[in-house]
Amino acid sequence: MNAALRYESGLPLDEEDLQLLYQSGSSPGGARPKALCRKETGSLWIAKFPRHNDTFHVESIEAATLELAKLSGLSVPEFEIQDIGSRKALLVKRFDISDHHGGRYHMISMQTLLQAQGYYFLSYHDMFDVVKAHSYQPSIDVPSLFHQMVFNVAIGNTDDHLKNFCMLHKESGYCLSPVYDVLPDLYEKREHSLSFFPGAGFLPPDRKILQRIGKDLNIEMTGRIIDKVLQVVSGWKNIFQQYHVPESEIQRLEWSINRRIESLLFNDL
Repeated sequence: MNAALRYESGLPLDEEDLQLLYQSGSSPGGARPKALCRKETGSLWIAKFPRHNDTFHVESIEAATLELAKLSGLSVPEFEIQDIGSRKALLVKRFDISDHHGGRYHMISMQTLLQAQGYYFLSYHDMFDVVKAHSYQPSIDVPSLFHQMVFNVAIGNTDDHLKNFCMLHKESGYCLSPVYDVLPDLYEKREHSLSFFPGAGFLPPDRKILQRIGKDLNIEMTGRIIDKVLQVVSGWKNIFQQYHVPESEIQRLEWSINRRIESLLFNDL
């Protein structure tokens, strides 16, 4: 982690530290520093580190957001927070590795499946079409993707671009992966990376629009899914405190998250 912080800050590194970074940190990719690691038990994980110029404790916030997703009924990978000196790292167990035979599951992002390049203007609707076309269990995966979309709206995960969704090829075929890389709208982007259904735009939809989307997808108990997410996300402060997110950062996020929660409270249908 110290090597990653020094490298990102433009400070000099010796050959041994550089080799360590290139061996363990180049493969995972992404905008934030991370490394592949193996626990003593043999299981494989990704360690996510802070950046030198972070204004939030991103690792603690991501862990708390994953906990909220899990409590709302979404599938998430195993994760944990580890103290490393005065800083924290988030460890996420790799879900592309089989616990049974140790091999890797083929993993393909929604960006690749939709052949999206450069600045794309695509929507959740496009991902639903992909899941319907390729999943061996669409009756499970379509509601799960809808559930994830509702959660992203409620918590403010505006970084919902196509690389943050993927499908895994398991023994029976392709299926939707667990949820990963979820965070509130830390930097007040407000607009989502993906649009919602035609006419809904990139701004977070209210309850009425989400219910209409669920109806169009023939998802049963749409209201119940929204209510479950709403119930869990409404307690976000307690979960963030459990993961030791500083109170000052909770206060910075409060207006944005509570505003989204309020938009899901009312049912005009």
